[in-house]
Amino acid sequence: MKKNKGKLSKKEFAKEITKNLNQYFKEVLDMKVTAREQKLSRANQPDCWAIVLTKENSNASPALILSKLYNRYLEGDTIDNLTVSIAMGCMQALTCPPPEFMTLRKESLREKLRVRVINSERNQEYMMDVPSMEVVPGIHMICDVQVQNVQGEKWRTKVTQSLMQDMEYNPATMMEEALRNSLKEHPPVLMELREDGDLSANLLGKEDYRMDPDSMYILSTKDTLMGAAAMFYPGVQQRLAEMAGGNYYAIPSSVHEFIVLPEKGFYDEEELQATLQSANRELVPPEEVLSDTVYVYDEELSVMLSCREYTEFVDTECMA
Repeated sequence: MKKNKGKLSKKEFAKEITKNLNQYFKEVLDMKVTAREQKLSRANQPDCWAIVLTKENSNASPALILSKLYNRYLEGDTIDNLTVSIAMGCMQALTCPPPEFMTLRKESLREKLRVRVINSERNQEYMMDVPSMEVVPGIHMICDVQVQNVQGEKWRTKVTQSLMQDMEYNPATMMEEALRNSLKEHPPVLMELREDGDLSANLLGKEDYRMDPDSMYILSTKDTLMGAAAMFYPGVQQRLAEMAGGNYYAIPSSVHEFIVLPEKGFYDEEELQATLQSANRELVPPEEVLSDTVYVYDEELSVMLSCREYTEFVDTECMA
């Protein structure tokens, strides 16, 4: 979102809110809490600012992301109103019991490793401190630790280089462990998108099922959150090729899912590419965009490539 004329930048907004919050905590709430602004490294969000809170006699330092509040400010809400809103959110963050992550041993953390996939180009700075592995051109896999607080609310925290070392992992073994955990706890789901807009039941368990060349299929996980990672679970790409009767297109519609189309449907690759790019600009929230690239899985080669790379490869093979 572009900065409106006469409005503060994200950094300026964070500084102004921080100053107001510290005054509000002291003079209105009489709380011994200190707020400071901090730029965070988050996937698909290169310019992300947060308010980090420190409370006397507490080791926890919760951080409140300012993105949505900054958008409210750009739409006309006042700094004073937003200060009160943030203060209420800060009080809730400070009074909630510490999340499970704060007390887990590294043996327990290993059981809670999960994988997700992110856009490589948009997250170059983010990946500098995060172990990652390229799964297809333009998409990297990273690891999270999924934990929950006593209210049962689940959340994920990224695994940094230092945390990986503390857990005594190298990148390859950590990814293998996280993939096994994800496959078990967040199993893959393939559903047909029907004409009425409804989705069918999970088709992956139907042994003799064959995809309809004229249908569209959605691949995600059972709980759908960060479900695009299911495309890179062990054996999933090969299973999809069996169901498609050969090659298929894999369209990363968001970090939560892939669209799967049997290649026998004879889709126009340029049209698929243009549709994906348009959806990423107009329909998908920026933080959920995975890739602007349409991929092809070749059953004979057992490999997934971008349409452009696959076309170049096929042309080269034909000329050899």
